[in-house]
Amino acid sequence: MRKLFLSLMVCFLAVGVSFAAEADFSVFRKIYNPQLPELQLPERVKVTLPVQDFGIVIVETTTKTPQPWARIRKIETIKASITQTSALIGSPNNLTDGKHETTAEFDLDADGGEASVIFEAMPSIISAQLKIILARNVALPRDIEIAVWDEDKWKTVLAKSRLNGSVVNFPENSANKWRVRFWHAQPLRLSELQLVDANSRVQDTGEEYVWLARPGEVYMIYADAATSTRIAAGESGNLLADTEEILEITSGVISQNPNFKEPDSDGDGVVDIRDNCVSLANLDQADLDSNGRGDACEDHDKDGVMDDKDNCPSHANRNQKDVDADGIGDVCDPTESRLTEKFPWLPWAAMVAVTIVVGFIITKTIQDARKNEEEQQ
Repeated sequence: MRKLFLSLMVCFLAVGVSFAAEADFSVFRKIYNPQLPELQLPERVKVTLPVQDFGIVIVETTTKTPQPWARIRKIETIKASITQTSALIGSPNNLTDGKHETTAEFDLDADGGEASVIFEAMPSIISAQLKIILARNVALPRDIEIAVWDEDKWKTVLAKSRLNGSVVNFPENSANKWRVRFWHAQPLRLSELQLVDANSRVQDTGEEYVWLARPGEVYMIYADAATSTRIAAGESGNLLADTEEILEITSGVISQNPNFKEPDSDGDGVVDIRDNCVSLANLDQADLDSNGRGDACEDHDKDGVMDDKDNCPSHANRNQKDVDADGIGDVCDPTESRLTEKFPWLPWAAMVAVTIVVGFIITKTIQDARKNEEEQQ
Protein backbone atom coordinates (compact mmCIF):
# COMPACT_ATOMS: atom_id res chain seq x y z
CA MET A 1 0.00 0.00 0.00
CA ARG A 2 2.86 2.33 0.90
CA LYS A 3 4.54 1.68 -2.46
CA LEU A 4 1.29 2.49 -4.27
CA PHE A 5 0.98 5.76 -2.33
CA LEU A 6 4.57 6.74 -3.18
CA SER A 7 4.01 5.89 -6.83
CA LEU A 8 0.91 8.08 -6.93
CA MET A 9 2.81 10.93 -5.28
CA VAL A 10 5.57 10.66 -7.88
CA CYS A 11 2.94 10.76 -10.64
CA PHE A 12 1.28 13.84 -9.15
CA LEU A 13 4.66 15.58 -8.81
CA ALA A 14 5.49 14.73 -12.41
CA VAL A 15 2.16 16.10 -13.57
CA GLY A 16 2.77 19.24 -11.52
CA VAL A 17 6.14 19.80 -13.18
CA SER A 18 4.54 19.17 -16.58
CA PHE A 19 1.82 21.74 -15.88
CA ALA A 20 4.43 24.26 -14.74
CA ALA A 21 6.45 23.63 -17.87
CA GLU A 22 3.38 24.46 -19.94
CA ALA A 23 2.77 27.81 -18.18
CA ASP A 24 2.28 30.57 -20.70
CA PHE A 25 4.98 33.25 -20.46
CA SER A 26 4.15 34.80 -23.81
CA VAL A 27 2.74 38.00 -22.24
CA PHE A 28 6.22 39.00 -21.02
CA ARG A 29 8.40 41.09 -23.30
CA LYS A 30 11.75 40.66 -21.54
CA ILE A 31 13.80 37.96 -19.83
CA TYR A 32 16.46 38.68 -17.18
CA ASN A 33 19.19 36.16 -16.31
CA PRO A 34 20.34 37.11 -12.77
CA GLN A 35 23.86 36.14 -11.77
CA LEU A 36 24.04 34.17 -8.51
CA PRO A 37 27.18 33.35 -6.54
CA GLU A 38 27.86 29.75 -5.54
CA LEU A 39 25.49 29.00 -2.69
CA GLN A 40 25.98 26.41 0.05
CA LEU A 41 22.49 26.75 1.51
CA PRO A 42 19.16 28.20 0.34
CA GLU A 43 19.40 31.94 0.62
CA ARG A 44 17.18 34.93 -0.05
CA VAL A 45 18.44 37.08 -2.89
CA LYS A 46 17.22 40.36 -4.33
CA VAL A 47 17.56 42.00 -7.72
CA THR A 48 16.64 45.53 -8.80
CA LEU A 49 14.38 45.85 -11.85
CA PRO A 50 12.51 48.76 -13.44
CA VAL A 51 9.06 49.36 -11.96
CA GLN A 52 6.74 46.68 -13.35
CA ASP A 53 3.16 47.45 -14.30
CA PHE A 54 1.99 43.83 -14.00
CA GLY A 55 4.52 42.04 -11.83
CA ILE A 56 7.03 39.36 -12.83
CA VAL A 57 7.54 35.59 -12.86
CA ILE A 58 10.74 34.02 -11.51
CA VAL A 59 11.32 30.54 -12.91
CA GLU A 60 13.71 27.90 -11.61
CA THR A 61 15.12 26.48 -14.83
CA THR A 62 15.78 22.93 -13.59
CA THR A 63 12.22 22.26 -12.46
CA LYS A 64 10.65 24.94 -14.69
CA THR A 65 8.49 26.01 -11.75
CA PRO A 66 7.53 29.61 -10.89
CA GLN A 67 8.93 30.82 -7.57
CA PRO A 68 7.19 32.98 -4.95
CA TRP A 69 8.65 36.47 -4.62
CA ALA A 70 8.20 39.68 -2.65
CA ARG A 71 8.75 43.28 -3.68
CA ILE A 72 10.53 46.15 -1.95
CA ARG A 73 9.57 49.56 -3.29
CA LYS A 74 12.69 51.76 -3.23
CA ILE A 75 10.95 55.08 -3.91
CA GLU A 76 7.28 55.91 -4.06
CA THR A 77 6.46 57.82 -7.21
CA ILE A 78 4.60 61.05 -6.53
CA LYS A 79 1.01 60.67 -7.62
CA ALA A 80 -1.55 63.21 -8.64
CA SER A 81 -5.04 62.72 -7.27
CA ILE A 82 -8.08 62.51 -9.52
CA THR A 83 -10.56 65.18 -8.50
CA GLN A 84 -13.15 64.93 -11.26
CA THR A 85 -14.27 62.35 -13.83
CA SER A 86 -17.11 61.71 -16.24
CA ALA A 87 -19.57 58.97 -15.29
CA LEU A 88 -17.51 56.32 -13.53
CA ILE A 89 -18.37 52.85 -12.20
CA GLY A 90 -16.11 52.40 -9.19
CA SER A 91 -13.92 54.77 -7.22
CA PRO A 92 -11.58 57.20 -9.02
CA ASN A 93 -9.02 56.33 -6.33
CA ASN A 94 -8.72 52.90 -7.95
CA LEU A 95 -7.01 54.55 -10.91
CA THR A 96 -4.13 55.92 -8.84
CA ASP A 97 -3.72 53.45 -5.95
CA GLY A 98 -0.94 51.43 -7.56
CA LYS A 99 -2.98 48.22 -7.28
CA HIS A 100 -3.76 46.40 -10.50
CA GLU A 101 -6.47 44.30 -8.92
CA THR A 102 -8.63 47.40 -8.38
CA THR A 103 -10.31 48.94 -11.41
CA ALA A 104 -12.76 51.63 -12.44
CA GLU A 105 -14.89 51.71 -15.58
CA PHE A 106 -16.08 54.69 -17.57
CA ASP A 107 -19.80 54.25 -18.06
CA LEU A 108 -20.27 53.99 -21.84
CA ASP A 109 -24.06 54.28 -21.58
CA ALA A 110 -23.85 57.44 -19.47
CA ASP A 111 -20.97 59.29 -21.13
CA GLY A 112 -21.84 58.39 -24.72
CA GLY A 113 -18.27 57.33 -25.39
CA GLU A 114 -16.59 60.59 -24.26
CA ALA A 115 -14.78 60.09 -20.95
CA SER A 116 -12.74 62.62 -19.00
CA VAL A 117 -10.45 62.77 -15.98
CA ILE A 118 -8.94 65.74 -14.16
CA PHE A 119 -5.73 65.33 -12.14
CA GLU A 120 -4.65 67.83 -9.48
CA ALA A 121 -1.45 67.96 -7.46
CA MET A 122 0.51 70.34 -5.26
CA PRO A 123 3.18 71.24 -6.13
CA SER A 124 2.76 71.28 -9.89
CA ILE A 125 3.47 68.17 -11.93
CA ILE A 126 6.09 68.35 -14.65
CA SER A 127 5.15 65.65 -17.12
CA ALA A 128 5.58 64.49 -20.70
CA GLN A 129 4.06 61.04 -20.42
CA LEU A 130 0.78 59.33 -19.54
CA LYS A 131 0.58 55.58 -18.86
CA ILE A 132 -2.72 53.78 -19.40
CA ILE A 133 -2.95 50.37 -17.73
CA LEU A 134 -5.97 48.45 -18.97
CA ALA A 135 -7.88 45.80 -17.07
CA ARG A 136 -7.87 42.34 -18.61
CA ASN A 137 -9.69 41.82 -21.93
CA VAL A 138 -10.16 45.53 -22.61
CA ALA A 139 -9.33 47.46 -25.77
CA LEU A 140 -7.66 50.85 -25.86
CA PRO A 141 -9.90 53.87 -26.32
CA ARG A 142 -9.97 55.21 -29.86
CA ASP A 143 -8.73 58.79 -29.32
CA ILE A 144 -7.15 60.89 -26.58
CA GLU A 145 -6.69 64.58 -25.80
CA ILE A 146 -4.60 66.15 -22.99
CA ALA A 147 -4.79 69.70 -21.65
CA VAL A 148 -3.38 71.71 -18.70
CA TRP A 149 -4.98 74.52 -16.70
CA ASP A 150 -3.01 77.65 -17.56
CA GLU A 151 -3.99 81.21 -16.62
CA ASP A 152 -7.61 80.35 -15.89
CA LYS A 153 -8.22 78.40 -19.09
CA TRP A 154 -7.50 74.99 -20.58
CA LYS A 155 -4.42 74.83 -22.80
CA THR A 156 -4.15 71.86 -25.17
CA VAL A 157 -0.83 70.01 -24.98
CA LEU A 158 -1.94 67.02 -27.08
CA ALA A 159 -4.71 67.61 -29.60
CA LYS A 160 -7.28 64.86 -30.18
CA SER A 161 -5.23 62.02 -31.63
CA ARG A 162 -5.65 58.34 -32.45
CA LEU A 163 -4.37 56.22 -29.56
CA ASN A 164 -1.89 53.60 -30.76
CA GLY A 165 -0.45 52.33 -27.48
CA SER A 166 -0.73 52.39 -23.70
CA VAL A 167 2.04 54.97 -23.25
CA VAL A 168 1.31 58.48 -24.52
CA ASN A 169 4.11 60.99 -24.96
CA PHE A 170 3.61 64.74 -25.42
CA PRO A 171 5.61 67.98 -25.06
CA GLU A 172 6.67 68.49 -21.43
CA ASN A 173 4.47 70.84 -19.43
CA SER A 174 4.16 71.96 -15.84
CA ALA A 175 0.78 72.45 -14.16
CA ASN A 176 -1.12 71.55 -11.01
CA LYS A 177 -4.26 70.66 -12.96
CA TRP A 178 -4.36 68.28 -15.95
CA ARG A 179 -7.31 67.07 -18.03
CA VAL A 180 -7.34 63.85 -20.03
CA ARG A 181 -10.22 63.06 -22.40
CA PHE A 182 -10.89 59.69 -24.05
CA TRP A 183 -13.20 58.74 -26.91
CA HIS A 184 -14.18 55.09 -26.56
CA ALA A 185 -16.65 52.91 -28.44
CA GLN A 186 -16.36 49.94 -26.09
CA PRO A 187 -16.54 49.70 -22.29
CA LEU A 188 -13.32 51.23 -20.93
CA ARG A 189 -12.08 49.67 -17.69
CA LEU A 190 -8.69 50.78 -16.32
CA SER A 191 -6.45 49.45 -13.57
CA GLU A 192 -4.24 52.53 -13.43
CA LEU A 193 -3.98 55.93 -15.07
CA GLN A 194 -0.56 57.40 -14.33
CA LEU A 195 0.50 60.92 -15.18
CA VAL A 196 4.26 60.38 -14.86
CA ASP A 197 6.03 63.17 -12.97
CA ALA A 198 9.36 63.95 -14.64
CA ASN A 199 11.14 64.73 -11.34
CA SER A 200 9.96 61.52 -9.71
CA ARG A 201 10.88 59.48 -12.77
CA VAL A 202 14.48 60.74 -12.65
CA GLN A 203 14.84 59.71 -8.99
CA ASP A 204 13.01 56.40 -9.29
CA THR A 205 15.66 53.70 -9.63
CA GLY A 206 13.31 50.76 -9.74
CA GLU A 207 12.12 48.14 -7.27
CA GLU A 208 13.77 45.21 -5.54
CA TYR A 209 12.39 41.69 -6.01
CA VAL A 210 13.25 39.01 -3.44
CA TRP A 211 13.03 35.21 -3.70
CA LEU A 212 14.59 32.12 -2.14
CA ALA A 213 17.45 30.80 -4.29
CA ARG A 214 18.73 27.24 -3.85
CA PRO A 215 22.27 25.93 -4.33
CA GLY A 216 23.11 24.84 -7.87
CA GLU A 217 19.97 26.33 -9.39
CA VAL A 218 19.66 28.84 -12.23
CA TYR A 219 16.81 31.34 -12.45
CA MET A 220 15.14 33.35 -15.20
CA ILE A 221 12.98 36.40 -14.59
CA TYR A 222 10.14 37.15 -17.00
CA ALA A 223 9.26 40.85 -16.86
CA ASP A 224 7.61 43.78 -18.67
CA ALA A 225 4.26 42.03 -19.10
CA ALA A 226 1.72 43.36 -21.59
CA THR A 227 -1.18 42.47 -19.27
CA SER A 228 -1.86 41.02 -15.83
CA THR A 229 -0.88 37.38 -15.36
CA ARG A 230 -2.24 34.49 -13.33
CA ILE A 231 0.74 32.15 -13.06
CA ALA A 232 0.67 30.47 -9.65
CA ALA A 233 3.83 29.99 -7.56
CA GLY A 234 4.43 27.77 -4.54
CA GLU A 235 4.18 28.57 -0.85
CA SER A 236 6.20 31.55 0.28
CA GLY A 237 8.09 32.03 3.54
CA ASN A 238 8.66 35.42 5.14
CA LEU A 239 10.93 36.70 2.39
CA LEU A 240 11.17 40.22 3.80
CA ALA A 241 12.26 39.34 7.34
CA ASP A 242 15.61 40.96 8.32
CA THR A 243 15.96 42.73 4.97
CA GLU A 244 19.57 43.71 5.73
CA GLU A 245 20.54 40.03 5.48
CA ILE A 246 19.19 39.57 1.93
CA LEU A 247 21.95 38.98 -0.63
CA GLU A 248 21.90 41.54 -3.45
CA ILE A 249 22.71 40.27 -6.96
CA THR A 250 22.72 41.79 -10.45
CA SER A 251 19.91 41.37 -12.97
CA GLY A 252 22.32 39.92 -15.53
CA VAL A 253 21.83 39.82 -19.27
CA ILE A 254 18.52 41.15 -20.58
CA SER A 255 16.99 39.63 -23.70
CA GLN A 256 13.74 39.91 -25.60
CA ASN A 257 11.32 37.07 -24.98
CA PRO A 258 11.22 35.21 -28.34
CA ASN A 259 7.76 33.88 -27.48
CA PHE A 260 6.21 37.25 -26.67
CA LYS A 261 2.75 37.82 -28.14
CA GLU A 262 0.42 40.75 -27.59
CA PRO A 263 -2.63 39.41 -25.70
CA ASP A 264 -5.51 38.26 -27.91
CA SER A 265 -8.29 37.21 -25.53
CA ASP A 266 -10.76 35.98 -28.13
CA GLY A 267 -8.12 34.29 -30.33
CA ASP A 268 -9.26 35.97 -33.54
CA GLY A 269 -5.80 37.14 -34.61
CA VAL A 270 -6.40 40.77 -33.64
CA VAL A 271 -4.60 41.86 -30.43
CA ASP A 272 -6.78 43.16 -27.61
CA ILE A 273 -5.59 46.77 -27.66
CA ARG A 274 -6.62 47.09 -31.33
CA ASP A 275 -9.64 44.75 -31.35
CA ASN A 276 -12.99 46.47 -31.89
CA CYS A 277 -14.64 43.51 -30.16
CA VAL A 278 -12.30 42.05 -27.53
CA SER A 279 -14.60 39.38 -26.11
CA LEU A 280 -15.86 37.82 -29.38
CA ALA A 281 -13.81 36.56 -32.33
CA ASN A 282 -14.18 38.82 -35.39
CA LEU A 283 -11.13 38.67 -37.60
CA ASP A 284 -12.77 40.84 -40.26
CA GLN A 285 -13.34 43.64 -37.67
CA ALA A 286 -16.60 44.48 -39.48
CA ASP A 287 -18.08 47.77 -38.27
CA LEU A 288 -20.94 48.80 -40.57
CA ASP A 289 -21.80 52.00 -38.73
CA SER A 290 -18.11 52.98 -38.24
CA ASN A 291 -18.62 53.74 -34.55
CA GLY A 292 -15.47 51.90 -33.43
CA ARG A 293 -17.41 48.96 -31.98
CA GLY A 294 -17.34 45.78 -34.04
CA ASP A 295 -20.60 44.34 -35.33
CA ALA A 296 -19.83 41.17 -33.38
CA CYS A 297 -20.33 43.21 -30.19
CA GLU A 298 -23.37 45.16 -31.39
CA ASP A 299 -27.05 44.39 -30.94
CA HIS A 300 -28.77 47.16 -32.89
CA ASP A 301 -32.30 45.76 -32.62
CA LYS A 302 -31.86 45.08 -28.86
CA ASP A 303 -33.30 41.57 -29.01
CA GLY A 304 -30.46 40.01 -27.02
CA VAL A 305 -28.75 38.46 -30.07
CA MET A 306 -25.53 40.06 -31.30
CA ASP A 307 -25.64 41.27 -34.90
CA ASP A 308 -23.08 38.79 -36.20
CA LYS A 309 -25.28 35.91 -34.96
CA ASP A 310 -28.65 37.57 -35.60
CA ASN A 311 -30.52 36.27 -38.67
CA CYS A 312 -32.45 39.55 -38.76
CA PRO A 313 -30.29 42.29 -37.18
CA SER A 314 -32.69 45.14 -38.00
CA HIS A 315 -35.83 43.56 -36.47
CA ALA A 316 -36.21 42.21 -32.94
CA ASN A 317 -36.61 38.44 -33.10
CA ARG A 318 -35.24 36.82 -30.00
CA ASN A 319 -36.51 33.39 -31.10
CA GLN A 320 -34.55 33.62 -34.40
CA LYS A 321 -37.34 31.68 -36.15
CA ASP A 322 -36.37 30.70 -39.71
CA VAL A 323 -38.83 28.18 -41.16
CA ASP A 324 -37.12 27.78 -44.52
CA ALA A 325 -33.62 27.61 -42.99
CA ASP A 326 -32.26 30.15 -45.48
CA GLY A 327 -30.38 32.14 -42.86
CA ILE A 328 -32.89 35.01 -42.96
CA GLY A 329 -35.29 35.28 -40.02
CA ASP A 330 -38.96 34.97 -40.85
CA VAL A 331 -39.68 38.44 -39.45
CA CYS A 332 -37.60 40.10 -42.17
CA ASP A 333 -37.74 37.49 -44.96
CA PRO A 334 -39.53 39.20 -47.89
CA THR A 335 -39.86 36.05 -50.00
CA GLU A 336 -42.99 33.97 -49.46
CA SER A 337 -41.78 31.09 -51.67
CA ARG A 338 -40.21 29.13 -48.87
CA LEU A 339 -39.77 26.02 -51.07
CA THR A 340 -37.85 27.88 -53.76
CA GLU A 341 -35.62 29.53 -51.17
CA LYS A 342 -34.77 26.20 -49.64
CA PHE A 343 -34.18 24.66 -53.09
CA PRO A 344 -32.90 27.52 -55.31
CA TRP A 345 -32.37 25.15 -58.24
CA LEU A 346 -36.07 24.29 -58.36
CA PRO A 347 -37.22 27.23 -60.59
CA TRP A 348 -34.49 26.43 -63.09
CA ALA A 349 -35.49 22.78 -63.13
CA ALA A 350 -39.10 23.80 -63.70
CA MET A 351 -38.10 26.04 -66.61
CA VAL A 352 -36.12 23.24 -68.20
CA ALA A 353 -39.07 20.84 -67.74
CA VAL A 354 -41.47 23.34 -69.29
CA THR A 355 -39.11 23.88 -72.23
CA ILE A 356 -38.89 20.13 -72.81
CA VAL A 357 -42.67 19.69 -72.63
CA VAL A 358 -43.34 22.63 -74.96
CA GLY A 359 -40.69 21.37 -77.35
CA PHE A 360 -42.22 17.91 -77.27
CA ILE A 361 -45.71 19.30 -77.98
CA ILE A 362 -44.46 21.43 -80.88
CA THR A 363 -42.52 18.52 -82.34
CA LYS A 364 -45.46 16.20 -81.94
CA THR A 365 -47.80 18.71 -83.58
CA ILE A 366 -45.49 19.13 -86.57
CA GLN A 367 -45.13 15.37 -86.97
CA ASP A 368 -48.93 14.83 -86.82
CA ALA A 369 -49.51 17.56 -89.40
CA ARG A 370 -47.04 15.96 -91.82
CA LYS A 371 -48.60 12.55 -91.29
CA ASN A 372 -52.07 13.91 -92.10
CA GLU A 373 -50.77 15.52 -95.27
CA GLU A 374 -49.21 12.25 -96.42
CA GLU A 375 -52.40 10.31 -95.77
CA GLN A 376 -54.46 12.81 -97.80
CA GLN A 377 -52.15 12.50 -100.77
